[in-house]
Amino acid sequence: MFWKHKGKRYELSLETDVESRALIKADEKIKEIKSRLAQGAPTTNSKVSLDELLTLFLTAQKRRVEAHEFKHRSYEAIDDGVKKIRRECPALLSREAVRVSFKELDDYVHGIRTSQSPTTVNKVVDAFKSAYALANEEHLVAHDPTKKLKRASVHAVKSELIPSDEQYAALLHYFRDSKLSHKWHVIDLVEFLRFFGLRINEARQVLKTDVDLKNRVLTVRKEITKNGKARHIPVFDEAFPLIERLLTRKNLRIYGKEVRTNNLLAIGKCYGALRAAIEKLNLPIKGHHTFRHLAGTKWLECGVNVKQVAEWLGHQDGGALLLKIYAHARKQQAHDEAAKVRWNKVVSPPVEDAVIIDGVRYSKAQLGAIIKCLPQANNLVPFAGAGTGVAEGVVDTAPDARGKNG
Repeated sequence: MFWKHKGKRYELSLETDVESRALIKADEKIKEIKSRLAQGAPTTNSKVSLDELLTLFLTAQKRRVEAHEFKHRSYEAIDDGVKKIRRECPALLSREAVRVSFKELDDYVHGIRTSQSPTTVNKVVDAFKSAYALANEEHLVAHDPTKKLKRASVHAVKSELIPSDEQYAALLHYFRDSKLSHKWHVIDLVEFLRFFGLRINEARQVLKTDVDLKNRVLTVRKEITKNGKARHIPVFDEAFPLIERLLTRKNLRIYGKEVRTNNLLAIGKCYGALRAAIEKLNLPIKGHHTFRHLAGTKWLECGVNVKQVAEWLGHQDGGALLLKIYAHARKQQAHDEAAKVRWNKVVSPPVEDAVIIDGVRYSKAQLGAIIKCLPQANNLVPFAGAGTGVAEGVVDTAPDARGKNG
């Protein structure tokens, strides 16, 4: 037997060759299907959980990546969303996918909107939407609770969400005084993100061979960037000691285990350490990405060209996104810029070290240079004028024909 629902054709075997039995089973199946559709249940007897649904979706997308039909970075973004869902709401994942309502999904997404960046929120929303879209294609569910689920809009970062220089110094001081066994590696990671503005997924994959210390350039390989294009960031003077220290590190051991010997950074994340510092110091930091905002802000405050900053951050629009999101003025920067504003015309102070000859103003330095070029310059000495607008003059010390001074 077959039927159509929302323009799609569905087929189901009645498992009999006898027409009379088929008619009886068909009536029973039709009643069952209508009942399940009314409850939002699948039209088949599948009882797949939400976690299994997400796993099925990731498996299908991985095949598409291997077939070069889907970008690997897009797959990684959705995979990050799935990992976050599994980490934060295991109870929701254990339920049947058909029993999960829009309200439950919307409540979870709304909860992370207040604490996570729009990019992270969209990864979660995309994971839900893509998984249910695949389930509909495979006839595993007859409804889609994610249809009204909205993605977060990318908005400008508020200036109060960027740590000040004092707050950043307090963060490093907190780590130095902490009892973390790997606190120096945490400080290295934070400093690296602040100096170079890399995304955390890029930073954790930077190798020692990516650094050209002679030419002071850090290369972010195309294999690890979000847009698939390599970029080059200068090793700034203040960051040079950090890079030198990271390059000389060998045979790193954490808890007795050798790890990440080829990577520039000893660790690839510090969620727990950051969370503890944020709660203790009440800092405006939401995660690793805040240091990317801080780097972009600092470069702009130092007067670096917008297009150059966009290139360092890995943007391809020449600075349009940069001006929308990163070009925020912190309070100290606003005060410094305000001090440059003058509404009244600035009158230059009178030049006291000058004289006027035939209506032309000359400085004493200019006048001295003119005197040296005159004939018998060695016999000329300056004298001071009366200060009434009459030019200072010179006295001829050479005797005249009568043997007297003029």
